[in-house]
Order: sequence, then structure tokens, then C-alpha cells
Amino acid sequence: MVCSIERRPLNIALLRYQSNGVRFVSLLLSHYCDMIQIRIYRTEAGRSILSDLQRDDPDAAAALETALKYLQPLERKDWVRPDYGVMKKDCKGFGEIRFKSNRNKVNQRPIGFFYGNSEFIILIFAIEKDRKLIPSTACQTVVARKRLVLRDKERYSHEWSADKDEE
Repeated sequence: MVCSIERRPLNIALLRYQSNGVRFVSLLLSHYCDMIQIRIYRTEAGRSILSDLQRDDPDAAAALETALKYLQPLERKDWVRPDYGVMKKDCKGFGEIRFKSNRNKVNQRPIGFFYGNSEFIILIFAIEKDRKLIPSTACQTVVARKRLVLRDKERYSHEWSADKDEE
């Protein structure tokens, strides 16, 4: 990662250890590093799919925030398993953020795509059970939503930030 303060390289691992918290490191890095911008799909009615997740499964939403805080400062090439996986078959060209929510130990799989090298856009929140995605139409949904986002990114997605409340 390319980060510097007054032309001195930052030791990110040391900062994580010394700060005893992801939030501090995330705030510091956002000022001094080029971070991946996270965007979340917004419906035609303007509703964020993250607000639905926060309402329906607050534990999964909190676990997602932790996962995003970890992944966001990493370069795209460092988004790898176990935290991120490239999808295959019907979802080829998409990626999944991989984590479990604390309450019910469900395999959460927010699915999205990289828009260039500096943005990741989450299009759907799916879960994985018995090596199958739920909803079963997740791959078809992300293909359709990607088309909308590519047509009008500002209308169909919004920027995620750990430092502000959800839209």
C-alpha cells in the first residue's frame, strides 16, 4: 500500500497493533492512503440495500462493517481468501466478501464487482448454505444490477463510509 506522512512510509501493521482498533487505522489511512472506495447498491426508489440489512440482520450489518474496514485500505491485489473470493460459473466476473455474522454463524456473502481498481460496488447481500447461494437468483440479480450501475453509478449506488450513518 502506498501511504506516507511527510514522505515517511507508514508501518500499517505496527499502527494496527499500537492503536488497538480498526477504526483508528481506517481513519488514519483514509487521510494518507489511496483506499478502495466502497459503494452500495441503491434501488430505483433510492433505498440502500444496506439499510435493509441493518434492519433485518443488525449482527450481519455489524460484521460487514468490520470486514469492509479491514478490506478497504488494502490494494485490489490484496483482496484474497479467506476474506474475499472471486466467483465462478453464473457469477463469473463478480466477487464475494466472505464472513460470518456473530449471532447465527451464517456464511454471509455480499456480492459485487470492482469498477476499475479503486472502487468495489456491492450489489446484493446473499448467504451461503450447503455451498449454495441464497437467494438462488443472486447471480442473475447481480448481472442485472451491474448493468444499471454502469448506466448511472450515482443513481444506483452510494458511497459507504464507516464514519457516517447509512443513507
